Amino acid sequence: MKSCILLLLFLFASCSGSSDKKVADTVGKVTDMTKLPIKDSLNKKAEILEVFVDSASIGEKGRSKVEINKYQISEDIYLSVKFYKKESVNWSLQNNYLFETNSAIALKPDISDFSNDKLNDITVTSNAAGRGANELRRLFIYDDKSKKLISITNSEDFPNMEYNAGLNCIDAFALYGVSCSTVFAKIELDSLREIARVDCEEDGKVSVYETDKLGRRKLIKKKIMEDASYTRFTNYNPLTE
Repeated sequence: MKSCILLLLFLFASCSGSSDKKVADTVGKVTDMTKLPIKDSLNKKAEILEVFVDSASIGEKGRSKVEINKYQISEDIYLSVKFYKKESVNWSLQNNYLFETNSAIALKPDISDFSNDKLNDITVTSNAAGRGANELRRLFIYDDKSKKLISITNSEDFPNMEYNAGLNCIDAFALYGVSCSTVFAKIELDSLREIARVDCEEDGKVSVYETDKLGRRKLIKKKIMEDASYTRFTNYNPLTE
């Protein structure tokens, strides 16, 4: 049943908005509130929950546009992300992503440079984490060569992500009860690859690891720190808060 809903929603998302070329790139997951009924001949039960559009800050400013729509059909919530480039006076569709979500939080879009290429990317809140302090976001990187928006498929595995200018990477901060981890990762194609992490335990034990390209972790430092259970680090070597 859900696969049928996804198909109907994809058809709806493709037909709504601008009538340019239609490209389906991937199906993954996401969610929120404002309820505006959709009048559409394909699916009269679908309704828009939230809309976000930007053409002033994303990618090549003024020539790139992102359009994000959150839909609900019955009890299921979906996110449609469309990316356009300007050709003459018209907008040409480059990407059309569709995700399913499991929560009802606002998108809270963040447009900033996550890849250090001086061109803005975007993240939106997506799934709800088991612990409220862990904000899960879907990251989309603007690729200037292809003029497309690349969905980073595993970005939800890196809660509370930020761009780390000092290390030119993404860092994440995950909370588990009274312990936590700061994870450092590089963008490779459409994924984030862990390069290092710092794990802090309730008793003050801090373990620093480097991670190779096969995902194997090597312990490079252990120490005891007071009140380390909620500490986010900006560097792992040297260890810096």
